[in-house]
Formats: sequence, C-alpha cells, structure tokens
Amino acid sequence: MGKPRCAVCSGIMHGVDHRMDTRSSRRPERPYGGCICHRCLDKGVREAVRRWALKVWSS
Repeated sequence: MGKPRCAVCSGIMHGVDHRMDTRSSRRPERPYGGCICHRCLDKGVREAVRRWALKVWSS
C-alpha cells in the first residue's frame, strides 16, 4: 500500500496517515479531506466562486 495521493494532481497527500487501517482515524475534517490536496481544493473553490460571481453579476 503506497502513500495516499491527490485524485486531481496525483501529488502525495500530507496529513493523512497511510499506515492506519481505517481512514477515519486520521482524516482531515475539511471538505474532500483525504481525497484532494489543499492546493487542488483551493483552486476548485476559487474557480467555483468565480463562475458563480460571473453568473450572478452578468444577469
């Protein structure tokens, strides 16, 4: 079993213990914690907010 990797960029996840048997034992409590790294999550949130803002302000 290798180190946990981000589902978007395939980078190594930090803060997720890969030696534990259960995912809930040391899983970050943020949205998509343990699946997507903080950089990709930040990019995704920013992109979603920008799309929402363009949609709202262009109406």
